[in-house]
Amino acid sequence: EHARAIQSRFFVMCGLLHWRASERPEIAAPAEPTAATIELPRQRLWTVVRDFANDYMTLSVVVATLTMTVIVLSLALIVPDWGRSTPNVAEVDAPRPEVVAEITATHQATWDKTSDANYKNIELFPGERLVLNGGLAEVTFADGAVVVLEGPTASMPLGRNGLQLEHGRITARVPPAAVGFEVRAGVVDLIDLGTEFGVERHPDGEVELHVFDGSVEARPLRADLTERFRMTGGEAASFGANGEFASITSETDRFTRRIPTQSARYARLADFKPPRYHPGPLAGQQSWRVSPPSADVQVVLGGSKQGQYLALGKQRGWAYHALHSAAIGEGQLGAVYFRFRPTGTTCNLLLGLSDAAAPASFDDYRVQVRLFGEGTILQLEARNQDAFAPLTEALPLNVWYDVWLLVDNDRDCFDLVLQGGRYEQPTRIGHDINFRQPTLNALQTFFIALAGDDASDRLYVDGVYFLLDGNPDLKTLTPP
Repeated sequence: EHARAIQSRFFVMCGLLHWRASERPEIAAPAEPTAATIELPRQRLWTVVRDFANDYMTLSVVVATLTMTVIVLSLALIVPDWGRSTPNVAEVDAPRPEVVAEITATHQATWDKTSDANYKNIELFPGERLVLNGGLAEVTFADGAVVVLEGPTASMPLGRNGLQLEHGRITARVPPAAVGFEVRAGVVDLIDLGTEFGVERHPDGEVELHVFDGSVEARPLRADLTERFRMTGGEAASFGANGEFASITSETDRFTRRIPTQSARYARLADFKPPRYHPGPLAGQQSWRVSPPSADVQVVLGGSKQGQYLALGKQRGWAYHALHSAAIGEGQLGAVYFRFRPTGTTCNLLLGLSDAAAPASFDDYRVQVRLFGEGTILQLEARNQDAFAPLTEALPLNVWYDVWLLVDNDRDCFDLVLQGGRYEQPTRIGHDINFRQPTLNALQTFFIALAGDDASDRLYVDGVYFLLDGNPDLKTLTPP
């Protein structure tokens, strides 16, 4: 810009010189010629001199203009910053604002054009507005708190451990390291004391607090409202536009507590739903085989979300079903899912995979897990070649557990992933567990073995599926 300004001023100067040259007064006429002088008309001689002077001036202007243009362009190319002002030292040394949070996940998020941040993995600074018109976004704060924003909502981080909610609905999960996390919501400050909770701020200014677990302290911001309120898990409260407190019914289902991830893809082996299955003995239903036929394996009506499920126990025997297209070939990866619910601590039930079409003895088992208890505690175990190894402590009873067997039929080993009870998320509790016996064949059969006696407590199974993605990433595992 500076170079162009110099060039423009130069052109103006040259134009002025040219104009002044053309307007100069005429030079006085020369003296009378002597005899030796060539005789020319006086007027014609002056015209020649004047035209020559003018042409010389024009030529000079042109040459000077071209020369200056070349110089200016050369400087602009050789020195890109020529003509720019030198940056202020204070600007160069100014500290970068502290990163206090990050958008760590989104799901069908639609951001408003006024939002200061609008995509995953972007770092956030204090005071940056997050305006979400729809969908979900997860924000992880520097001290460890995780907040799920549910559109439409507007908020902004206050610092490493706090957020201001302008309107909308959020859920906060606060680990021990981040106790004290603050949500400033208009008329009230909500201070976490180690918990998970949801907050909604309505357009009229009313604020609702729903505590899922732990406790939260509410501090009204009006100077004349000095009382503080402590809410614990299962409790809820509202604060009116003027800060007035009122207890309300807890509605935790209104809040989204986790960002959905890409789900694993399943194909059904057995879900025990009608009309494919009906209450009664499993033998003969949907190609299941039971040996001996008197083994206590029943499809029963139940209170699970599927409506009915498989009941196992009381008498020894085997139940098995071919995997068909889901067979895990030699050298391949594969995964099988099932879920179970124990009812007592006396149990000896085996589940797993076999390379035999009709497994009839322990020697036919390859992938093998066991639910085992002798009347005091119940544990989930895995057969690691020659012996069983417990993978869990005592399992709470009458809880549904999700189990994934992630199988490597090349290295003859498997991982076991469990969700339920103490395991809120899919958790790998066993890694590289060796097959009971190595094999060079495809794993083609899912089996259930009743190894207990007549005193065994019942155990329920609520579906068997295989995964279409081979051996999936743990982050994509969600129950079918």
